[in-house]
Amino acid sequence: MTNTPARSFNFWPWLPVFVIGAAVIANTAIILVAKRVSPQKVEEQAYAASMHFDTDKAAAEAFTARGLKLSVSAPDPATLHLSISGGASGASGAGEVRLYRPDAPGADRTVVWADVAQPLTIPLSRQGVWRLDLRLSASDGERLAAKTIIDTLGGRSP
Repeated sequence: MTNTPARSFNFWPWLPVFVIGAAVIANTAIILVAKRVSPQKVEEQAYAASMHFDTDKAAAEAFTARGLKLSVSAPDPATLHLSISGGASGASGAGEVRLYRPDAPGADRTVVWADVAQPLTIPLSRQGVWRLDLRLSASDGERLAAKTIIDTLGGRSP
């Protein structure tokens, strides 16, 4: 009886199988991710929707350049206190505060801040994380803005 030596595994004939298999796995993953993205999450005219980014950034930089600071506190989960401090002349005039929650668009609201030199107290309809967008005009007409996120349950502002 003759003993034939065992043949070693030859990798090269299997290389196309591995390459095609990797491509199938990658394409399947891409298709699954593409099906999960809802059409409402994609902006049809992204350029037109982003035209305000530069003006918003300039307004936020102007707010900081004037030495102003937005202080946000949540003494209890249902109340929010806002105040603006700093600046050579301080803050004056009227402003607008937009409160929104990405998970609950029905809870979005806009509050007019009649005199930004005075603190503002806002009752909240729901506890948790809120996004806050402040917009106001300086006495010289320059747009000022500040954004922050507040967690009323933890009482902290990142």
